[in-house]
Amino acid sequence: GEDLYGEKKLPELLEKLCAVDGLQWIRLLYAYPESVTDELIRVLAEQEKIVKYIDMPIQHISDSVLRRMGRKTGREEIETTLKKLRAAHPDFSVRTTLITGFPGETEENYRELQDFVAAYAFERLGVFPYSREEGTPAARLPDQLPREIKERRAEGIMALQMDIHMSRNDRLVGKTIPVIVDQKTPEGYAGRSWADAPDVDGTVFIQTRNKLLPGTILSVSVTRAEGYDLVGVLASEAEEI
Repeated sequence: GEDLYGEKKLPELLEKLCAVDGLQWIRLLYAYPESVTDELIRVLAEQEKIVKYIDMPIQHISDSVLRRMGRKTGREEIETTLKKLRAAHPDFSVRTTLITGFPGETEENYRELQDFVAAYAFERLGVFPYSREEGTPAARLPDQLPREIKERRAEGIMALQMDIHMSRNDRLVGKTIPVIVDQKTPEGYAGRSWADAPDVDGTVFIQTRNKLLPGTILSVSVTRAEGYDLVGVLASEAEEI
């Protein structure tokens, strides 16, 4: 967000993008917690063209793990930012990315992360077991963990998140949501809601025989949830059923 100016210009850039004719959905990806300022949150909440979604990788929540990672923020700052995002708009969807099994991560650190994920209930979440990359500072740290522990912890977080995600999806059944059309499928089209980024989040499958134009944003009535995905029909067609 600092780019060539030595100061944070992302909010100003986003406002200028919102003034461009023809742009309908603008999505902010990979914003570290320290870059999510009050001004940025205001712009995200107020500008209609910006989808109420942010990809903010916190990586962990334990202060001791975050320090070993060299992160610039701790638990208190992360929690404050997340509370501000949730308060800024009722439909704000927060995606985060976590790492399990970072060198020195204890069972207590891991349980702290689990408890935080359960309490905050992120709208979208990905987790990766730490991978030791030769030549990096982390590769030289002591207390490297066995692969099976790193993977078990990642699987535990994802199992928890699956329950959270499915519960959220179930609450969308029967509601009408905006969906951007991505591509044709055998039974209709695949698209994404405001809460879904390309490739990493869920899909909304639109069952229709009509021809839809990729990139079009349409109202879809959700008929059922399938794991991380949703299935629905065009709201205009649902009214005819």
